[in-house]
Amino acid sequence: QAHTEGHQGNTRWILAGRSTYIKQVLDLFYSLGWTNFRLDYQFTDVQGVIRHSFDEDRSITLSFYTGKDRLNFDPLSVDWGNTVVPLNFRWRLTENWGYGATFAYSRFSQNFGLRDLFTVGNFINTWALKQFLVYRAIENHEITIGLDHEYNTVDFFPAFNISFTDRSKPWLHAFYAQDNWIQFPWEIQSGIRLNYQNLSEHIGLEPRFSASRKFPFDQTISFHAGYYY
Repeated sequence: QAHTEGHQGNTRWILAGRSTYIKQVLDLFYSLGWTNFRLDYQFTDVQGVIRHSFDEDRSITLSFYTGKDRLNFDPLSVDWGNTVVPLNFRWRLTENWGYGATFAYSRFSQNFGLRDLFTVGNFINTWALKQFLVYRAIENHEITIGLDHEYNTVDFFPAFNISFTDRSKPWLHAFYAQDNWIQFPWEIQSGIRLNYQNLSEHIGLEPRFSASRKFPFDQTISFHAGYYY
């Protein structure tokens, strides 16, 4: 693994990556007669963040992560991976109002095969735009309203004697409102979320509630309840 970070003026960054050499080590042990076990496994991931502050009230952050795993355990082979790239913007409009926006892209892939018999795989691509407003003028309360839009392409491709691809392109729209009340030792959050998904033409109303209480000696008890569709 390797990692580096730094800053220049109002810009800061972090970059890190990992990989594995377990296959090469086990191959060496096998050739020396120390073990009769071999494993054809590889993984690599890279992630990073760069953040720039325009002033005390405004900042923009670009993050990314990409990772890939592959396991070949004859006759079974499987690989999976994902990539995520979010761009976040934060702006303190006034002492009591704040605004945030996120534009993000992600891709998830997975393949599963059994030698020459069959292969099953899928890809999920997601583009998302999220915005929210925060109001802090009420003592001990933080009220948030937000609007989310998400577009997906979902590809599923089983391959036997005949291969085909099943593709769907759902949109998801959501509006939510929540209140976060903090009065030591309590923190209570309540809210509601309204969803609409175009393929199912389903409108969902989802209440959420959580409460936590802190105790001496760094102890906390939490309770969560909600409806998720």
